[in-house]
Amino acid sequence: VIPSNSKYDHAPYPSSIDSIMEFRLLRSFLAVAETGHVGRAALKLHISQPPLTRHIHQLERELGVTLFVRTPRGMELTDAGLLFVDEARNLLTL
Repeated sequence: VIPSNSKYDHAPYPSSIDSIMEFRLLRSFLAVAETGHVGRAALKLHISQPPLTRHIHQLERELGVTLFVRTPRGMELTDAGLLFVDEARNLLTL
């Protein structure tokens, strides 16, 4: 039995479930960034709009920035969103 105060209490890497979720958020972000529209991005990802919107909101909460400006015609990247596009692509190619 490993004592509870051991160095093994916390895994040094996120669980595979966490990693899968993070990649899903990044793919959702990129789909909206590339299409400029939640509906078209949802079709591209083969999911409905509500979960896609939740992915974007979750990513924005986790990053602490607004990635998109919502407009009547769709979604436009903010300056932070523009910077994050390349970062997200790089992370997905690892």
